[in-house]
Amino acid sequence: MFGPEMRADGVRSSVSASRAQEAADADREQATAGRSFELQRNLLRMVAGGSAILAALFISIVAVNDWHDRVATYATVAMRTACAVEEHALKVLQLNEALEQQVVDYLDGFDDGDFERLQPRIHAHLCAMALHIPSVVSIYVTNAQGAIVASSIAYPVPRVALTRQPYLRGAMAGRALDEVSPLFVGAISHERLFSTTARRTRADGGFDGIVSIALRPRYFTAFYRETAGVSPPWSLRLSRIDGAVLARYPPAVEAHAPAGTDAGSANGPAFAVDPVSDGGENAAALHALAAGKTAGLFTPRSVFDAGTGDAGTGVLAFRKVDGFPVFVSASVSLAAIRAEWLRHMGLLTASLLLPCLLLWSVIAWSLHRLARGERDWRELQAEVAVRKGVEEAYRQSLKMEALGRLVGNVAHEFNNLLMVVSANTQLVRFADAPKVAPQIAAIERAVRDGQSLTRQLLGVARKQPLRVEPIALYGWLAMQEQRLREVLGSVVVLSWTVPDACRVRVDPYEFELALTNVALNARDAMPAGGRFTIRAATRWCDGREAPSLQGEFVCITLRDTGIGMEPAVLSRAFEPLFSTKSKGRGMGLGLPQVFAFCEQAGGMARIESVPRDGTTVTLYLPRDTLPQPTQHAMQHVVPAVPMGQHATSALRPVVAAAVQPADPAAAVALRILLVEDDDAVAEANGALLATMGHTVQRAVTADAAMALFERGAASAIDVVVSDIQMPGAMNGIDLAERLAQVFPRLPVLLVTGYTRELERARQANRPVFSKPFDIVALDRMLRNIGARGTA
Repeated sequence: MFGPEMRADGVRSSVSASRAQEAADADREQATAGRSFELQRNLLRMVAGGSAILAALFISIVAVNDWHDRVATYATVAMRTACAVEEHALKVLQLNEALEQQVVDYLDGFDDGDFERLQPRIHAHLCAMALHIPSVVSIYVTNAQGAIVASSIAYPVPRVALTRQPYLRGAMAGRALDEVSPLFVGAISHERLFSTTARRTRADGGFDGIVSIALRPRYFTAFYRETAGVSPPWSLRLSRIDGAVLARYPPAVEAHAPAGTDAGSANGPAFAVDPVSDGGENAAALHALAAGKTAGLFTPRSVFDAGTGDAGTGVLAFRKVDGFPVFVSASVSLAAIRAEWLRHMGLLTASLLLPCLLLWSVIAWSLHRLARGERDWRELQAEVAVRKGVEEAYRQSLKMEALGRLVGNVAHEFNNLLMVVSANTQLVRFADAPKVAPQIAAIERAVRDGQSLTRQLLGVARKQPLRVEPIALYGWLAMQEQRLREVLGSVVVLSWTVPDACRVRVDPYEFELALTNVALNARDAMPAGGRFTIRAATRWCDGREAPSLQGEFVCITLRDTGIGMEPAVLSRAFEPLFSTKSKGRGMGLGLPQVFAFCEQAGGMARIESVPRDGTTVTLYLPRDTLPQPTQHAMQHVVPAVPMGQHATSALRPVVAAAVQPADPAAAVALRILLVEDDDAVAEANGALLATMGHTVQRAVTADAAMALFERGAASAIDVVVSDIQMPGAMNGIDLAERLAQVFPRLPVLLVTGYTRELERARQANRPVFSKPFDIVALDRMLRNIGARGTA
């Protein structure tokens, strides 16, 4: 609503620049503080996140390294253990092989008759050979038909044939695998056994039977138990190369011969054990042996790996016993390795997480303190803003109060001048000078414009008394329509939408002046034309927009499509005497009057604007709560009017008359006491009253007038016409109140150009005329008084 060009003197520009700098510094300080809180919060979060990432990374690296170190350690132990077990098995088997060879050499050349005849001696010799060897259970000998012909633990030898035993058939066929038998259950000891076998041959090289030594698996198990230790649970095995396990630790559950099974010999097998009853633990070793390897090591690829492919195997080392169809293996399960690794990592993680948890607790506490500090800071900033607002409002009130006093004094003096001009103009009119009638009319228009200017000044300074009354907004705007379109000009289209039930309680004239001021600014903001829109709606306010807005209000929105305002201009739009218009086109009183009018009415004015996108002024006015007819909204558009026409703001004279004028008749000459301290005003008003046929006596002050009455002048005075603001102990209102007590029937008319006294004068129940007053109204009042006096 303002043009793009700003007008301001040097002092005001300096003050504006200072305020702008202070505001910029405050905004910068607030933004810096806000960024500081955010920076601290981000740093704390980064520290927390970084510590968590570093802890997780450290634990991951340590876990991987620990796993690989642990697997490597187990692999080394497994290889050493396999070597020890393989050496032990080799010694036992080589001892058996030597014993078998001694038996074969001892029995060389024996036939079945010799075995029958020399059985006691052979039995004793075999017992002596097996007696001091803990691993050997028994030694027995068969003939070429598979019948047992000698034994170290049975005498006489039972007549049992071993023709159904696989290892006998394998020995007869010369198969190396059958040199070591699978597990079997001894018929006499009923324990698990396995045996080693040597062929007996005749002089012609034919098969002559076997020498077999039965061995205890428990002997190997005891050695494995001492070798394996306690933790982790190592698994040690002695197995045939076909996978049949001969001895193991931890030991397998003992199986006994079922009832009704035929015993093959004194220690012959009642039944054989399933070669794969070990659960496939040696599967990887068997594959490697089948590929021609004699030793090997298998380790899991990761903690999640199933190992070598064997069920539950983690680390496995195996070695083939040299010269025999057996191999040994040492293994530890993946579950056992993982459990020990997890225990170690659990302790490490716990020891690492304790300081991390302490750090995170400190960070959480710091974030909480920071949030509380930021909240306190924002509350402090809000309090500072409120305090600054209160201080600014206080400074503004002081400024407005000083401005009001200045304006009141200026208005008083200016009204006196207008009174002189107005009175002398009336005298000229009474003189009936037609030649100067146009000039007289021009002077009267200037007097009215002066009155309008004075009223604007008083309104901005909140010194203008309001005549509040309910207004039906729809009907009132319909009456103002023509004036508004004249104000807006020919290229601006007016449109308004107002519910006909919207009613406000305001001073009609001040409302009209406010609407005119906004329309004038809108016209200047749209030199190339546009649209000016008025909207109204009832709204309940709860104080969020402003503390003063509590209750039901009518929001009147006035919007134009003009050039808008820059932020620097918008912030000062309601500032008195601030204008961006070129010299001679505005005094900076329009929008301040709008703001002052809304505040005096009990509401508020707001302005919003975007450069090149128009301006919106919103008036919050108290709603009149009297019952109203049914509401309905109406739309009205006023077309543009011809150029050259514009509104003139004619100020209505402020006249408070207690008595209606009498009918036109011959004027009754009255004796008037004129109380006026200004000589020029007294001279002009006295001459005017004299021209009207009255006798005028002057008192310079109210004190002087009261002195006249105290000296007995009341009988010579019919009417007192007194100014209000005068020097001395009493003013005009004090004089009227004293005279009302002493002479209650004496009419007193008050005249003032100092509008601050108007409300008190009305409360004194005396007619009040504002300077310059309407001579016709004064004449009617005097005629009325004269008519009452003669009645």
